[in-house]
Amino acid sequence: MLLITQFRNIHQRLIMLTCLALCLMHLSADAVYAQVFSQATGTRGDIFRLEPYKPLYFIGAFDRTLDTQNPTLQEVEVQFQLSFKIPVSTIPFWNGKAAIGYTQVSYWQMFNTDYSSSFRETNYAPEVMAAFESGSTLLGLERIRTVVSFIHQSNGRGGLESRSWNRLYAEAKLDWEQITIGLKPWYRIPESAKKLPTDARGDDNPDILRFLGYGELTAEYRDKAFSVLMTGRDNLRPHDNRGSLQLELAIPIRNDVSFYIQAFDGYGESLIDYNRYTSRIGAGFMVGRFQ
Repeated sequence: MLLITQFRNIHQRLIMLTCLALCLMHLSADAVYAQVFSQATGTRGDIFRLEPYKPLYFIGAFDRTLDTQNPTLQEVEVQFQLSFKIPVSTIPFWNGKAAIGYTQVSYWQMFNTDYSSSFRETNYAPEVMAAFESGSTLLGLERIRTVVSFIHQSNGRGGLESRSWNRLYAEAKLDWEQITIGLKPWYRIPESAKKLPTDARGDDNPDILRFLGYGELTAEYRDKAFSVLMTGRDNLRPHDNRGSLQLELAIPIRNDVSFYIQAFDGYGESLIDYNRYTSRIGAGFMVGRFQ
C-alpha cells in the first residue's frame, strides 16, 4: 500500500508539471513578458502597472553536492523563480522610472516523499530601484542602461537557519549588436553582531561577502536560435579566493517561452548554502529573456 501511495503522489506531481509546461507553451509574449526597460520608459501610462522583472523559470535540478549537507535530502529537486516589478514614478529629465521589485527563488524537494516533499529553501528579495536608459550611440554602443537599487534578501527562517542581508547596488549594462555586458558592484549595509547565535536581532551571516564577493559581471550573447548568459562573482581575495560561475542557455520554443538550461559552480547559489560549495545543473522552461 505504501508503494502504491508513493506512486500516486509522484504521478500527481508529474501531471502537475506537465500541465504547467503546457500552460507555459501557450502563454502570449505580449501578456507575459516585456523588456525590463521598455520603449515607454518615461511615460505616465506605465506607472502602477505590474510588469515582469527577471525571467520566470521552472527546472528540474541535479545537485551532486547536496547530500553532503544533509543525508535526508535528495540530489534531484525542483527549482523555480518568480519575479515582477511595479513602476511607481517617472524621473523627469532622466528618461527613467522609480520602481519596486520582488524576486523569489524556491528549491523544492518534490520527489522526496519520505520527508513530505518539503521546500528545502526559499529566498525572498524585495527591492526599491531607479532605472535609466540612454538610447544614444556611444563608442559603438547601441544602448546604455543603469539601475541604482536597495535590496533586502532573506530566507524567511529563524534561529540558526536565518539568513539575510541588505545591499545597495549600481548596475550598468552596455548593449553592442548581439552582446550585452553588465557590471553590478554592491555595498553591504553593516549590521550589529549577535550576542548569541540564536538571537533574532543582529547579523545572520557576517562572512557572506567572503563567499559572494562585492559584485558580479555578466555577459550575454543572443541570437534568433539561442541566448547564452554568463554570470561571475569573486571576492577579490588572492589568498582566500571564493566565487561562482553560472551559465544559462535559452532556446526559444514559442513566443517568449524557451527551453532552459542552468549550470552553477561555486558559492552563494542560495542563502542557506552561501558558504557551501555547490555544483548544480538543471533543465526546464523559461518565460522571458535574460536582459
